[in-house]
Amino acid sequence: MRSIQWRIVIIHVLLIVLAMIVVSVYLLSRWEDYYIESAQHDLELKGRVLTDQNLLSDADLIEAAAVLGFADEEGSNLVLLNNAMQAIVSYGPDIGIKPGSNLIENKPVSDLIAEPDADGPFVGLYYHNGVEYVTMAIRASGRVEGQDISAIFLLQPLTSVYGILRDIQDTLFSATVLAIVVIAILGLASARTITQPILEITSQAEKLAAGDFDIRVPVRSRDEVGRLAEVFNYLTERLRQSLHDMANEKGKLEAILEYMSNGVVAFDNSGRLMHINPKASELLALPEGASTEAVVERLQLGSPDEILALAPATLELILDDNNATVLRAYLAPVKSHSEQLSGVVVVLQDMTEQSRLDQMRRDFVANVSHELRTPLTTIKSYVETLLDGAVEDRATANRFLAVVNEESDRMTRLVRDLLTLSILDNQRSGPKQNIFLDELVIDVADRLAVAAQQQGLQLSISLPDEMPLVCASRDEIEQVLVNIVSNAIKFTPAGGKVSIMVQPREQEVAIAVQDTGVGIPAADLPRIFERFYRVDKARSRQMGGTGLGLSIAHQIVVSHGGQIEIESELGEGTLVTFTLPIVKQEEDEAHA
Repeated sequence: MRSIQWRIVIIHVLLIVLAMIVVSVYLLSRWEDYYIESAQHDLELKGRVLTDQNLLSDADLIEAAAVLGFADEEGSNLVLLNNAMQAIVSYGPDIGIKPGSNLIENKPVSDLIAEPDADGPFVGLYYHNGVEYVTMAIRASGRVEGQDISAIFLLQPLTSVYGILRDIQDTLFSATVLAIVVIAILGLASARTITQPILEITSQAEKLAAGDFDIRVPVRSRDEVGRLAEVFNYLTERLRQSLHDMANEKGKLEAILEYMSNGVVAFDNSGRLMHINPKASELLALPEGASTEAVVERLQLGSPDEILALAPATLELILDDNNATVLRAYLAPVKSHSEQLSGVVVVLQDMTEQSRLDQMRRDFVANVSHELRTPLTTIKSYVETLLDGAVEDRATANRFLAVVNEESDRMTRLVRDLLTLSILDNQRSGPKQNIFLDELVIDVADRLAVAAQQQGLQLSISLPDEMPLVCASRDEIEQVLVNIVSNAIKFTPAGGKVSIMVQPREQEVAIAVQDTGVGIPAADLPRIFERFYRVDKARSRQMGGTGLGLSIAHQIVVSHGGQIEIESELGEGTLVTFTLPIVKQEEDEAHA
């Protein structure tokens, strides 16, 4: 604590020294300016007396110089200058200016020459034998020693001025030393008022570290030290509360481990089982209180040392039980503060459901295989028939080849749709750009107009007066619209109507396709966007459908941040609506 006391004293002393230096520099500068200005004023007054009283003549000059102090050994100097700014005569102490000396290079004289219309005074400085003089040049007229006077040059030594300043500086230094002594004494006394409470707080902190939480530090003041004592007391209370909270948190953690959906198994660095929660016991089909050996055997990860060596790792476990349980095991090492391995935690996640989803994917492959096998079988049987001699019958051959061509087109559509789904599943889509949907709707309507006419249908479009921009892949949105409109045309009887409507909303634009077709049963609507799902499988396959069109449309719309919905009544028709977000004004300007 002594070091803190002396630091406080030193800080006070340094502040006083700094303050005195600043004040001294300021005062000395002000006083120096004052005395130099007084000397300049004195010179100007003497010069004005000489010029205004017409004393610049042989008869009056000697007496006037004596009266004005130019004859003293340590007084001012008077130099009379001719038109060439050369000294005519000099009165006063010897300062190195002789008759005939050229003073043009002296600043006041050069200023006087530079401004011929000004009478002065012009002020400057002159140095001779280490003595500084304040100088002044004033334009004058007269005649001395047979030469015309053009100006007078006056000099005043600053020796007395700097003598006064040195006396003032000595006084300020003495005051600074006295202030340092006083501040050191007062600073030491004030430092003790700070360090003494700190010593008390330190003593209480040592007791707190020893586990005594019932201590309190007396608060003797309302200043920062008193605030420190209050904070220490508050800290003690909070620490007591924190220990209580930690005990509660420990209970909560145990409850979480008890009821969490994943299994948790923990081993220490010697391979001994430290904890196993009920979910882990359930997943591993172990009784409560199972031994380390039973847990290790059920995990099928090797010996305890091998389990410690595996971490960190992620492993798949297939348990030998009736449910074919599939577990994913996450092994995480537990390290101490010194980064030493102190154990391992095994988190068990039930992947049985995920395994089921994988089976669904395999079923999907089977569906694809089935969809491909049907046309391939048809093609093969017709080709074999042609090879057996039917090719000779031209009518039969043409009919068979038409079937082969139709089945080939069907496979092509299926493969194309599967490739599209694969691209969408991998979140790879075409480049997006700002587009107007009215142009796209018109293009799709023109492309499908012939198919609608062949079906005896009326195809119409309805567009708003102002079409907002959307950021989308034109090809993909066109595919969505083609899929939906094509379905509407296929399943609408002759004489029906198919309408394409674009309806801007607040933050999105809706594209609706409505038909007067056969409709969809309510029981089939929830599954309508599933892959390979067909309401009327025979009719859909007969019309060349793959069962993937609406699934592709759904995935494209969702990838663009929109939604797709379908409403239908059996025998009344179907309404398919999908939405796309509108490009905001700022984004529109940025693209522009």
